[in-house]
Amino acid sequence: MVSLTRLNHWALGCSILGAPLLVGGCAGGSTAPTFRDTMIVIGGGSGPVYTKLRSQFREARGSGQETSFGRAKLVVVNGAALDPASMASLPLLRKALDGGVSVLFLNASEPHKKALLQAKLTALCPRGSSDAFLLTPLGGGSRFHVTNLTSRALGRRSIAHERNPNGVLIGQHRTSTIDLGVTDEVADGFLTQVEKRLAEQSRGPATTPTPPSDYPADQWAQYAYTETWNTGASSAINNQSIGHDITYTFTMYFDSGDSLPSHWFQWVAVSVDGTVNPSAPTQNDEDHRGWVATQTVLSLNPVNSSTGNGLELAFVESQPSSASNSLQSALSFNIGYKGSGGNTAWLWSQSLSQTTGSFSGWQATSAPPTSNQVNAVAMNFMQTSPFNGDGSNWTDAFYTVFQGKHLHSINSSSANTMEILGQALWRTQQVFPGVVAIELDSMTKMTSLEAKNEFFYTHEYYSAEDYSASAIIDLDLSAIVPAGVN
Repeated sequence: MVSLTRLNHWALGCSILGAPLLVGGCAGGSTAPTFRDTMIVIGGGSGPVYTKLRSQFREARGSGQETSFGRAKLVVVNGAALDPASMASLPLLRKALDGGVSVLFLNASEPHKKALLQAKLTALCPRGSSDAFLLTPLGGGSRFHVTNLTSRALGRRSIAHERNPNGVLIGQHRTSTIDLGVTDEVADGFLTQVEKRLAEQSRGPATTPTPPSDYPADQWAQYAYTETWNTGASSAINNQSIGHDITYTFTMYFDSGDSLPSHWFQWVAVSVDGTVNPSAPTQNDEDHRGWVATQTVLSLNPVNSSTGNGLELAFVESQPSSASNSLQSALSFNIGYKGSGGNTAWLWSQSLSQTTGSFSGWQATSAPPTSNQVNAVAMNFMQTSPFNGDGSNWTDAFYTVFQGKHLHSINSSSANTMEILGQALWRTQQVFPGVVAIELDSMTKMTSLEAKNEFFYTHEYYSAEDYSASAIIDLDLSAIVPAGVN
């Protein structure tokens, strides 16, 4: 055993403050030390993530009742060994998060996550079960990053159109699903994310404006949530792949600028930033171009049901309203509060600009919600040259040469990794000390075009594969409500 306060030193004994800690390979005290970082494991572990973690960390077994985490860089909790209430009440979890140390939950069911919300250990949890669920404190206030690993199903919509030599358009489409399990490759990708999070824990850069010094620290919170998926090599797109790595950063603020408490409310701002990652096109000649990513749509939909409380959020604004050939987004609003000099306000303002990939020949829009989706946000990123990425004018991709037709060159922006970004803002009508659910949908359209020339006529073919993923997160607005306010 090794003291938690001396986890990187093997000269002292094997007890910690308040509970024993078991370290693999320590029996008898004769094993030579390694110099890997230490993770504290509560409830044992199993599965590919745990196995891979053991190759990167020195493992120390704990009970969760410890009052110190020593120099450990990570705390791992196995939900399969603990009921939800017991897990959420472990003192070490709060101690670690307050001390800037990430907590990784293995085999976390939805009841486990609801218990974490109820215990105020986090204000954001993805719904459903998770093979692994990482909560990383970033420092600089109540700021956290949530990274999720789960088996999931991708939606797939296949579209095939043809324009025959007579100019007649014919086509068909079908829908299906693709089950993505937690393979070794997926687990490796998650461990890469864990490595990034541990590098930024306690000192991750602020991604949103910092409140004034007299804005109450307990009346704002920031939670970033990363959604990552990849189709892997898909036969439907000639063994190419498409993937997303999108981070949604939710920041909540309590607005108490009005002198009447009945007029107080909460703001919820979200910034979206990530990459769409297509593999290189396998066909790129004058008669066959593809597959390339020509459209991405991100949807953020408050769940407007009795179990989702989405109608507590009123839509205010979403950006970018319009962007062409270069991608930027800007959002600002005033937050009222009681400062050191009385009622006042501060201007929250954030500007985002694309730094990865190109946006040439593309446009971005974020239209106001429709009448039947009063608070939904849809950000549409679409190729506009040489044809519209949604396929609405796909025949413009062809040009005539003698008696035949060829295809315009691929838009290079569509064939490479592209950063996408945007922002949205909601507010409550009054103080809501509860949880709202928001559905996060992401879709990318992969497109292929082909010209078949036969003597005096040409067949033009358009094929598209839409891949989409969906997740629902619970966001606890009570996390920023001052004590005594309801």
